[in-house]
Amino acid sequence: MKSCVYKLLYLICFLLTNFAHSATLVGWSSMGLNTYTAGPFSQHLASGTWAPPSSQIIGGFSAAEKAADGSYIYLIDTGFGPKSASYSSLLGLYNLKIDFNDLQGNDKNTKVSKLIRFNDIDNKLNFPKQADFEFYGNNPKNNPVDSIIKKGKLLTGGDIDPESFRVDYKGNIWVGEEFGPFLIKFDQTGKVLRQQISIPNITSPENPLLKAGDIPTIKTTAGLEGMAINPQGNKLYPMLEKPVIGDAEKTLRIYTFDVDTEQFEEGYFLYQLDGNATEIRELVAINDTEFLTIEQNESWGDASTQVKKVYWLSIAGVEKNGYVKKRQLVDLMDISDPVDLDRDGKTTFAFSKLTIESIVIVDKDTLLITNDNNFGERTEFIKVRLNESLNLQHFSSPKLDTNEWESRDRNYYAWQGYHTYKLEWVNLAATLLILIFVTMIAASKIRSKADGAYHWTILSIIILAFFLYNYLSLYFYATQSFRDLFIDSGLYQNRGPLQRSIVMAVAVATLMLLFSLIFYFKNKHTKYTMAVICIMLGLKGTQFVSYHRIDNITEYLIGIGRVFDWLESIFILVLFFAVLHDRNANR
Repeated sequence: MKSCVYKLLYLICFLLTNFAHSATLVGWSSMGLNTYTAGPFSQHLASGTWAPPSSQIIGGFSAAEKAADGSYIYLIDTGFGPKSASYSSLLGLYNLKIDFNDLQGNDKNTKVSKLIRFNDIDNKLNFPKQADFEFYGNNPKNNPVDSIIKKGKLLTGGDIDPESFRVDYKGNIWVGEEFGPFLIKFDQTGKVLRQQISIPNITSPENPLLKAGDIPTIKTTAGLEGMAINPQGNKLYPMLEKPVIGDAEKTLRIYTFDVDTEQFEEGYFLYQLDGNATEIRELVAINDTEFLTIEQNESWGDASTQVKKVYWLSIAGVEKNGYVKKRQLVDLMDISDPVDLDRDGKTTFAFSKLTIESIVIVDKDTLLITNDNNFGERTEFIKVRLNESLNLQHFSSPKLDTNEWESRDRNYYAWQGYHTYKLEWVNLAATLLILIFVTMIAASKIRSKADGAYHWTILSIIILAFFLYNYLSLYFYATQSFRDLFIDSGLYQNRGPLQRSIVMAVAVATLMLLFSLIFYFKNKHTKYTMAVICIMLGLKGTQFVSYHRIDNITEYLIGIGRVFDWLESIFILVLFFAVLHDRNANR
């Protein structure tokens, strides 16, 4: 009943405010700035940015599509701006689970559940890539290229700058990128299928094939920003972000590419930017002749200077080299938000982000729009309900199936190298207090030359090692070394069964050691403390070997997230009582 009342109030607010705005906010979610997932350490970051080892920061979303299961798939761009800052930033597609805020005031968020990494394992691209070098940027002053990048021929932000992607009727993935600019063809596993395709007579300053004396025809970051595909899935419409040098001011080109012949058609359509807009950020097809794009300028801060708008455009009846028809559809700086879905205390919403780069047409009345956070702000996902319905046509290209993609069983939130939550702050503080307590006992026994000084000293060293491993960067370095061992042994792609076997071995070894400590260990000084430490090390060993997949398993079986963190809290408490017992037992 309460839900119905909320929905009725929402409908009334929608009708009252609809006349004044071109769209209404019907869904809002976000992803934190410092969100990471496992992967090779990002050696090159934006100035002042830090990431934990064995991790990749999540963000930089530049295009999106629906997945087969109704979730959404996002493309990540080069990384931290120029090539030189993005050599180790892995590229690919992220499967996102977006949970939008609801009308009852419950705040939701977004997380990555699966991903694929782009790779050129068959060496189809005919220019040097980071995987071909010993050092990032082919510069000995930089860090060595990570072994997983070299062995998997993974593509990074030092190789290409993906800004758009579409799936053709055959199921192939086409990516439009800016450095060439090139069109690059991938299969659904992320593998490059053929040599890159250049746009006729278009070259950027970052083109890896540029020779001495060659003059670029577009400026930096002016390449293939948007790309649509027709409903039949056999024609792509790549669009340049900014004008070609020598073209009319504020005039952009929209090309036509035939998927079957893999050739660009002769000529192009022209698009005229409005007012203070300086570039486009997206192109998505509604039907055979109608499209949506985003015009914007890169103003940030003062809302009055920002241009962020969705435009409708049409090529119906337009000859090649002619200007398309267009009109404004949504002002993203002036959206109705009658029930304050973004929780800012206002009934209007302004999508005040530096770059807004992706549109997904959810249905004929609804758009999902997302910003590229440029690794300097939160990523926001907004659903807007249009005042007018789109003439949406059925698209025949298959949706991407993510069943075989690599699962991401956790996203990391970094603090000094440690993915921390509120519970883990408690664990950290409690472990530190126990470490101080045990060290004081050891120091007291050493000073008094009492019996057991040796045992308490060894115990304090063990707890210190546990503390450093668990709460500082050592966990990430250890995991990376373990991963590299799999890679060097050629076992990384099929590591699952071996990992499960090692986990079982760790569990059996822990139980055997625990049994020995309790029933056969005669030491009266640290007997029960060592037994509890044994269990805790077994838990950490299981997490380490399984890359934390054990957390996902226990969550599935028990229904409680991050079970091992709760177990760790319990055993830290038990450890405290064990220390008290052992101290009192040998006074």
